Amino acid sequence: MNTNKPAISKKSGADRFFVSHLVIGASVALLWLGYIWPLPDFLSGLAAGLIVSAAIIMFIHRNRDEYTLAIWHAGTAAGFATTVFWLAFNALLSALDTFDFSDARLPALLSVTAYLATVTIKMIGGRH
Repeated sequence: MNTNKPAISKKSGADRFFVSHLVIGASVALLWLGYIWPLPDFLSGLAAGLIVSAAIIMFIHRNRDEYTLAIWHAGTAAGFATTVFWLAFNALLSALDTFDFSDARLPALLSVTAYLATVTIKMIGGRH
């Protein structure tokens, strides 16, 4: 029996957590670019798949230390608040019938962008 099994340190989990943030940031930027300039379906699908896979990795490694957990909580709170504000905003504007917000991608992209912006601000602030 082989007992020389490599141990995964808490630091490597935190590294995976922050690399996943970079992957999601690049993917969200690509999807926002898709609003301005039409992208091939392959790129949009690739970006969406990278967001999902990186989010799973972040979810698994969010408890590696107090810092990553605090960043996770701040980001998810911002994403949730953005979703709630979008629902209220959309409900108010649908009564006026002047705007068409039928594109389902926009609220999801706004939520993920709010998550990433909050995480970036929290990371710039350091461990305090």
